[in-house]
Amino acid sequence: MNINKLDDILQKQTFDFSDDFAHIVLDKVRELKDDWLTNPKWLATGIAASVIICLSIVYLQDGGVSYDNILGLSEVSTENLNEMSSIFN
Repeated sequence: MNINKLDDILQKQTFDFSDDFAHIVLDKVRELKDDWLTNPKWLATGIAASVIICLSIVYLQDGGVSYDNILGLSEVSTENLNEMSSIFN
C-alpha cells in the first residue's frame, strides 16, 4: 500500500460518538471492576497461580524448594556469616 494513499485514508477518517459515550464506557468498566472484586475466587486463583509459578521457577533454577532457595541464600556460605554481620552493624 502506498504511504500517500494511507495518509489520505487516515485524514478522511471520522468518528461519530454519541454525547453519553464516555459515561457508557465508564459504567461498563465500573461493572467489570465490581464483578472482579466481589468474586474472591478470581483473586485466590490468581494468587495461587502466582505462588505455583514462583515455586516452579525456584525449583527449576536450584533443583529444590527450600527457604534458602526461595530467599536466594542457597549460595551463601555459613562460615562467613559472623564476618558479614559485623560489617552491617
